[in-house]
Amino acid sequence: MRYVGRVVEWNDDRGFGFVVPNGGQARVFLHVKSLVRGGRRPSDGVLVSYEIGLDERNRQRAVSVRFVRLAPLHKQERLRLPWRSAVALTAMCILIGGALVGRIPAVLGWMYGVFSLLAYVVYWNDKSAAREGRWRTQESALHLLDLFGGWPGGLLAQDVFRHKSSKSEFQWIYWGTVVANSAVAVWLVNVGMPDIGGFLHG
Repeated sequence: MRYVGRVVEWNDDRGFGFVVPNGGQARVFLHVKSLVRGGRRPSDGVLVSYEIGLDERNRQRAVSVRFVRLAPLHKQERLRLPWRSAVALTAMCILIGGALVGRIPAVLGWMYGVFSLLAYVVYWNDKSAAREGRWRTQESALHLLDLFGGWPGGLLAQDVFRHKSSKSEFQWIYWGTVVANSAVAVWLVNVGMPDIGGFLHG
């Protein structure tokens, strides 16, 4: 099975570095001798495809490594806003606008804003941790943030950082949290939030 990832921490003098696969899995070791073709040497950020092999200590390493050539995008594709970002920004505009005109309780708008910002930062940190081989954030923690109203920020982060967006199992659960959160939010706006607001101001 072949994987696709980007080269990080490449040490050209010593001829080795690491590959971080797309999707957020753990990085693997890469040696210059694992390249299929000689001549060109890797550098940080280069996209490669590879297979997983084992070294003499049974540690995973990238083997049969090839450089990936990206096809140029058509003009329409270059100008198109990624749909995840479009959905996230639209949701935030509706929430902020609704809070400003009084259609959505201000406390609910603040909750979405705070949790979205927090989710964006946590997604970014998890992506950075994946690249650097640091301790990762559990997916359950990401889903919990999304469930409590951080899903617009999480969706934007998925697009900006290319994180978790191609992992189907994560996406199924993520969109489940979006549906659940949206259903609760609608119920609170129509039933619960006016009473809560009256209690707080009364």
